[in-house]
Order: sequence, then structure tokens, then C-alpha cells
Amino acid sequence: MNLRLTGKANCIRKLLPSKMPLIMKLTAALLVITALQVSAKGFSQKVTISKKRATLEQVMESLQQQTGYNFVFNSHTLDKAKEVAIQVNDASVEEVLEICFKDQPLTYIIRDKTIIIKEKEDAGNASGVVPPAQHISGIIKDENNNPLEGATVIVKKSGAGTSTNKQGKFELTVPDGEFELEFSFVGFKTVLKSFPAGSSTSGINIILQQSVAGITDAVVVGYGTQRKRDLTGSISTVKGDDFKNLPVSNAAQALQGRAAGVDIVRSDGAPGAAYSIRIRGTGTINNSDPLVVIDGVPSGGLNDVNPNDIASIEILKDASSSAIYGSRAANGVVLVTTKKGSYGDQMKTSVNVYTGNSNAIKYLNLLTAPDLVTLKKEAFSNDGSPVPAVWQDANYATQRTDWQKSLFGTGKTTNADISVRGGSAKSKYSISGNYFDDKGIIINSFFKRVSGSFNSEHKLGSRIRVGENFLYSYTNTNTPDTRSTQAGLVWSALRFNPAIPVRNADGSWGSSKADNELGDINNPVFTASNADGKNQNRRLLANAYAEVDIIKGLMLKVNYALDQSLNDGYNFDIATPDQTRVNSLATLTQSHSESTSWLQEIFLTYNTQIKKNHNLTLTGGYSAQNFGGYSYFAQRRGYPDPANDHRILDNGSSANQFSGGSGNGAPSAGLQSYFVRGNYSYLGKYLLTATMRADGSSKFLPGKQWGYFPAFSAGWRVSDENFFREHISF
Repeated sequence: MNLRLTGKANCIRKLLPSKMPLIMKLTAALLVITALQVSAKGFSQKVTISKKRATLEQVMESLQQQTGYNFVFNSHTLDKAKEVAIQVNDASVEEVLEICFKDQPLTYIIRDKTIIIKEKEDAGNASGVVPPAQHISGIIKDENNNPLEGATVIVKKSGAGTSTNKQGKFELTVPDGEFELEFSFVGFKTVLKSFPAGSSTSGINIILQQSVAGITDAVVVGYGTQRKRDLTGSISTVKGDDFKNLPVSNAAQALQGRAAGVDIVRSDGAPGAAYSIRIRGTGTINNSDPLVVIDGVPSGGLNDVNPNDIASIEILKDASSSAIYGSRAANGVVLVTTKKGSYGDQMKTSVNVYTGNSNAIKYLNLLTAPDLVTLKKEAFSNDGSPVPAVWQDANYATQRTDWQKSLFGTGKTTNADISVRGGSAKSKYSISGNYFDDKGIIINSFFKRVSGSFNSEHKLGSRIRVGENFLYSYTNTNTPDTRSTQAGLVWSALRFNPAIPVRNADGSWGSSKADNELGDINNPVFTASNADGKNQNRRLLANAYAEVDIIKGLMLKVNYALDQSLNDGYNFDIATPDQTRVNSLATLTQSHSESTSWLQEIFLTYNTQIKKNHNLTLTGGYSAQNFGGYSYFAQRRGYPDPANDHRILDNGSSANQFSGGSGNGAPSAGLQSYFVRGNYSYLGKYLLTATMRADGSSKFLPGKQWGYFPAFSAGWRVSDENFFREHISF
């Protein structure tokens, strides 16, 4: 339905001066007769409606479908309407309106093919005196300088109003002196503008910006957007405001529980640990991660994006919605759109800072040292074996350490981000920066991120738009091993003997080396305290694009993008001669890797409407991406002095050194693709979507390099059918 849920609208009758020249009077009379003929033609349309206890809005929907009339009304005003019972066959529009508005607190005005609904004026306030009037005119456009047909203009004080024509133009009569106008349109922010007495009232130029409500009606899909009600594929949408300021390091963590059919699994609880996204289960025995696309650029993951910079996340879950991305969409697609500025919007600065602590709130109930000794003695006795001396030693029957509480301390999370966004009539921009520091509850575990982003878009005339997106992030992570059943810290804390102290009386670390019966694991607090490692990653994600409106409905977009990542790893393992799992030589390992990907895309999008009932959107284009990189590592063992300032490769023993590497930085693989998609809608309720993508990969042998990925889906919006509306209500 194409109802315009906007403001109130009253008819304004312009009085003709009494001393009008005869020719002007005749002209006016002819115009009135012509208008009456047009109006009579509109009312001559026959309407058949049968409804019981229907809302006024439901009757208007039926009236619009049968006649093509549009309606302008305020949703709050419409809430005051009474229910309608109507049974007419081949009735005129006027007859239907008279029945519907009988005994209603509302009235209506007809302007061309638009019916404006407003509240009835209070008769007690009518003085019969016509105030002095002035004529105003102007035009309403969107951010792309396109005129908005059907936008509403309301005089705030009197409630009078009108709507714009196909060129976005409007004319209105208002009282003399100061007045205030309200400009509104479905899916756009309402604008209030005051006009002082004596100000110019002709050539008023208003730019309306998309509202949050309007954005929620649009869903980002591959290479474009669609109205949510027109989707035939399965897509889940999560808005950035849904997880704003949550204490999470990764946007994937914020998706937990917010998208149906999407499971978020964390590998462990370490700060900065990667999240696995599983869309409708595991799709392959190999890598089941979905393709992540950030602002139109395929990217590796979500760890480099500040969650507070995200405007929306769309998850393409089925073949119909994800086929536009071809072979890489086998496990679904995650589309991330970052926040942008708005045309004509004043500069807005936002600062967000928060901090918090984290603690383990539940511990597993484990055996105490006396209970463990008792059970060990019983086990050996029942087996008929002699009890080892260690279990007869009173020293090991004394409870000294709760290893869970000794390992887990208090973590701290700190976040600070700042953003500046705004725009002018020709440009819009967004600049943001973020600092995130997450110290884990295990000592020496941390995740730090410093990131910055910049994007802007500029209009070059009325047909061309150019823009860019830059995202840079630096992360520094140390994630101790918490998953291994042998050396993992958590598993070690659950298994380590509770009679052993964290440190002995002489200051040395407690150890289970005294007897094999005490276990083959190291003191977990010792391991965590001596961990010395970090993984530093620098990532740049950038793209530049141009959009050209070739003709009405036909847009060309060209996009060039770069995804570059540099990683440096450092890890120093000290010698552990006093622990059960002995590392005889201190070892230093350092690594470096770089990866670069270039992307170029060019595609056309065509939107058209045929005879009002048929809507068609076609998208087709070409994409090419190459991948390259290299990596190497170096290791030395044997450091006589393990002091912090001596932990460099040159100080290790040259007799125990190892190295390796791969790649030379040149492109080593490429992906070339062609894609096309068509979306068709009839009467807004019968929907078809067809998609085809061809992917060619250099990783396969000639003759075997191309794969084809077609998809088709259809939809029927049964709730828009008359039989459904008349018999079923929610």
C-alpha cells in the first residue's frame, strides 16, 4: 500500500478579488469547470467494498487499490477514527467517502488524485473573519537532489497544508506575518522551518534526509538495497543501535541472540579471541566461516571494526540472497555497513567512554586435598596395590590452594570513542576514532585495539557522486592457551594438586615434580605469570567509488578497494627446569606476514515502474580480485640470561636456530566474476527474484576454472489480498 503517513492537511481556498478584470474572471471560470470535469471523472470510478468493523485505514487501502487515489494523513489523527461498516457495489468514490466519514471526528479534502485527511475544525473557534493571506511556493528534494512527489507541507499554527506534485513543487496560502511550516515524507526526517514576517516566501528549497525509520525499511543486499517487504530471500538485519556501547571487542559477539538461525561460537574466553559465525549450521568439513563484506569490500573478519561505528549488519542466509557472491557465499554472507554523515546536516560530535570490571562468578566444585588423599588411598586399596608414599605423606593431605581462584583475577575493560559527522548540501562526511583495552581475568592476557575511520561522499552536479571509505586498525593481543587438555591453563587449574602452594616458602614456584602421582602438568599460575607474547596486526581497508545516474532509473557504480594486513608475532618461552613439563632451553620465536588484496567492480542498476503495477530492478556487473602476500619466521633456543632486555634473536644460541617462509608478495591467486540479478514485483504482492553469478578462479586448472551459481525465489504477500484482510485480523 502506498499510503503516506504524514501530517495533517487542510484545504485552503484562495478568495478572488472583487474587482477582477473580466478576462481573468472568464479564465478562472474555465479553470473551475475543467477542474470539476476532472474531479467528476475521478468520482465516476466505481468501487465495490464489503467490510465489517474495519478501520478507516483498511477501507482507504481498498479504495486506493481500486481507484489509484493516494492518501495523506497523520497516524495520530487516524487513531481517533471510529470503525467503519460499509457494503457498496459499483459506488462512486464520493459515496464511499461520505459513508466512511459520517459521524467521524475527521474530514477530507481532494486535490487531484490525493485525498488529504484532517481533523474537523472546532465550530466554536470559527469567527467568520478571513485573516489576511500570503502566497508561498517552493520545491522539496531528497539528498540526491531528486524531487519528492507527494511530500506534505503543513502550516503548524492553522493545520492547513498541501502536497507536492511530480516535480516536487508546492504552493500554499498562509496567514500574513510570521509562520512555521512542517515538511514531511514517508521514510524521511521531518523538517520544521520558521519564516519571520516579511521574509521571502517564493522559491523555498527544502532537502529532506532519510530517517532511521526509513532506513529500517531498506535492507542492504549484495550490490544494492531492497525494501524489507519486497525480500524473497532469507535475510536477518541487526542495527548498530541494538548493541551500542556494549562491552564487546568484536561485532560478532554483539550478534549473539539477535539473528535467527545464526550461531556465534567463541573459541575460548581469552580477550580478543576469534568468534566463529555459523549460519544455519556447519556447511562444510573445512572452513565454515561466512564471507564478511565491510562497506562493499570482502574482508577477513569483524575484529578490526569498532562495533560503535557499525550502522547495520545484514546476514544473507539462503541461496537466493547470497548467490550474488558466488562460490565464497557457500556458508552465507555477513554485510557490514558503517555509519555515514548526512547531506545538509550540521556537524555533530559524539564522545563515548565506559569502563568496567570482569570476574569469574562461578567455580567448579573440586576435591579438597584431604578428600583427594582419601580417595587415592581407597582406590589403591580396592585394587589390592600398595599405596604410594606420596599419598601417605601428611603434607599432601593439607589444603593450601584453590587453583581456580588463584588463576582467575579481576579483568578490566576500557573503551573510548569519538566521532564527528555532518554534511552540507553537496558533501557529507564521517570521522571516528576508537581505543579499546580488554585485560583478561588471567594475568598477562589482553586485547588492545586502536582504530580510526574516515568516509565522505560528494555530489558533482546532479548526476555524479564520488566517495571513499578508510578503516585503519591496530590490534595487540596475547591469548594464553586455555583449550589444551594437557598444557591449557584452565584445564591445569582444574587438575593441579590443591596441596601444592602457588609459591614455596623460599619464594620458588610450587611444582608437581616431586612425584609422578601428582600429575604431569605445570603450575598454571607460574605459566601465566611468565607468559611473554604478543601478536600485533595492522590492517587497512579502503575503497573509492563513483556513482553516475546515466538516465532516470539507470545508475552506474565503479568501486576500487584495497585490503592490506601486516602481522608481527613475538613469543618467548622461558626454561622450566623446576616444573614437570620441562623446557630445557629458553626459546624466542618471531614472525612476520603481509597480505594484500585488490578489488575492482563495475555494475549497473536499473529501476523502473511499468503502468504502476509492475516494478522491475535489474543489477548486473563485473568483479575482479587478486590476492598476494608473504610470510617468514625465525627462532633461536638457548638464552643464558632470560632478562627482558636480553630477549632478542641475536642473543640466542646460533647452534639452535630455525627459520622459514613462503611467498614473495606478488599476486598468487585471482578471482574473476560476472553477476546479474533481477527483482520483479506485481501489485506489490507477487514477487520474483532470479540471480546468476559465474566465478573463475586461478587456483584451478585451465578448463576447470569456472563455476556457475544460479538461484531463484518467489514470494506471495498473502496479507495484501482482499480475502485475507476481510476475514483475518491481527
